[in-house]
Amino acid sequence: IDLREFLLACSQFIDVDPSIKTQFVFNLYDEDRSGFLSTAELIEVLKANHMQSAAAVAKKAATIMRQADADGSGTLSYEDFVTVVRRFPNICFPNVRRQGEIVAAAE
Repeated sequence: IDLREFLLACSQFIDVDPSIKTQFVFNLYDEDRSGFLSTAELIEVLKANHMQSAAAVAKKAATIMRQADADGSGTLSYEDFVTVVRRFPNICFPNVRRQGEIVAAAE
């Protein structure tokens, strides 16, 4: 586990506004501080959040890029990333589904 994975894991247990977590994740993985996530940087986000093979993660990243890269630049702006997270919250917040299941089970 690297520092980014550790910080991302810790952020799952902090009760803050999802928009703050989204900005945190974006900034954490925007390694070159370009203001955009490249495919390689997106793959790192997915690898940190999802226990899947490298091929599955690369396929998911390609799908996300194809659907969310509004200007066709091969990168995701923060706004593009927010759109992705709204459509697929488990990309940024892998425990969202589990929390819902826990709440449903408790009812």
